[in-house]
Amino acid sequence: MKRTLALSLATMAVMAQSAAAHPGTTEVSLELLPSADMARLEATITNVGLRPLDQIKLIDDRGVTVRASSLREFKDGPESVAISIVVADSEIMMGNDGFLAADQPDSYFGYHAAITAGITAMDLSRTMPRGSRGMLITYDDKARTVVPMGPIEKLGAGALGVQKDYYSRVGTELVAGVRTGLDALSATRASHKVLIVIGDGNDTNNETARPQLAELRKLAAREHIHTHALIYKSQLSEAGNVITSLVPAAKTLSTHEAIIDAMKGIVARLGNRYTVTFPADELRWDGHSQDFTVQVGGDRLEPVTLYMIERDTGESCNLLGTWWKQVAIGFAAVALIALLMRLRAGRASL
Repeated sequence: MKRTLALSLATMAVMAQSAAAHPGTTEVSLELLPSADMARLEATITNVGLRPLDQIKLIDDRGVTVRASSLREFKDGPESVAISIVVADSEIMMGNDGFLAADQPDSYFGYHAAITAGITAMDLSRTMPRGSRGMLITYDDKARTVVPMGPIEKLGAGALGVQKDYYSRVGTELVAGVRTGLDALSATRASHKVLIVIGDGNDTNNETARPQLAELRKLAAREHIHTHALIYKSQLSEAGNVITSLVPAAKTLSTHEAIIDAMKGIVARLGNRYTVTFPADELRWDGHSQDFTVQVGGDRLEPVTLYMIERDTGESCNLLGTWWKQVAIGFAAVALIALLMRLRAGRASL
């Protein structure tokens, strides 16, 4: 007997913050979704290390275990990402050690090489999903768009240019750079929006910048933009910072290696999610709420409750087929009745 499966609209998207069962393991965000044909369940797992397919299971509240049938990594999925990288580009920050002798009094060891290496290490064209977009903004006495928002492939190793491009630049208009990046991200329709700010954390006018950055933080929250900030002090940078008004968890770094690792880490955390599919035939479709637990390796994530609408097992399913055919037949019947009524009305008027 053919069976029609359906899920209540209430279960179309269920999100839960959960942690693995063992203390000290990474927290995860778990999402269970029915697939389009209503015959499978999908679980999107975040911040849990990728495991082989045979080590991922779905367990219902009766202990019935269903093994995952397929796995899709984030980079291969339908979601898109938009990234704005905002970099302080004064000569002091970028450095001039690549073209001035180290013993000259105005020679500065900057972070140009580190950021270039960091962008290369992020490997955005390979680690982000197809259709993702990116841009690069620098700021000195004004904000400058170096790479406009466009295909993520353009945000590659050569995007920042060479160190000498920044010779004689001065100023620290941090707020202008941040605002340019946020405005561009707000205009996109990407599933995930990310702002990365790199500089010494200060603005030309810290007193006025602090409340402005606090307002921009609210804008980022409204637009669901994830913000990151990396602070690197040059030889002449002032102590303290105002970037924490935008990103309270800003990281202070002191080496080129730390900058590169931090940039790679942002992308790694963004892409640390994957979607697994479970066949649903063995699940209990009984019109009641049920708890489902995903197990990844030896870790069980906290249960997520889904309401499973009762499936139709009557003979009508054999006659009418799947639910979408029933809907189509219903519309056709209504259209036929309307046509007959119109014809009858036309004859009556003759």
